[in-house]
Amino acid sequence: MLLASTSWQDGGEIPAKYVGGQNATSPALSWSSVPPGTVEFALIMTDPEQATPTGSFAGNILHWLVVKIPATTTSLPEGAGAANSTLLPAGARQIQPYRGPGAPATDPLHHYTLTIYALNAPLDLAPDANRDAVQAAMEGKVLSRGLFWGRFHQTAPPAPAQ
Repeated sequence: MLLASTSWQDGGEIPAKYVGGQNATSPALSWSSVPPGTVEFALIMTDPEQATPTGSFAGNILHWLVVKIPATTTSLPEGAGAANSTLLPAGARQIQPYRGPGAPATDPLHHYTLTIYALNAPLDLAPDANRDAVQAAMEGKVLSRGLFWGRFHQTAPPAPAQ
């Protein structure tokens, strides 16, 4: 499967519009070469750099998680990841609204990975499902996946005037 965006070049630096925490705009995404038998999609965005958030077994930070995207959907518009978004397709459910990159200037560039998963069966999730529950529910149902990524870290603040 191929995942693409018009928001930045695959592997390129993520523009300021898409960074900065909860107020950031989620990128426009589209996918193609969907395998036969796909019944729904799941989208996960992480920062897999050397970070270990409290309670994380994966050692990465979750930035966006959307499940139950209908199989007839092949794109999400820019801004679809906002909390209480009306831009997601009917039936889709955000577990984690889009949280833009925010790697500190003291860190090297972080690599933010967006992955779309084609699933061969619907996910059975509780209303309070979290990332771990989604990943467990996806086990054995992934037909294919597409990857798209970008790089980011804050620019260093200006040195104080002397």
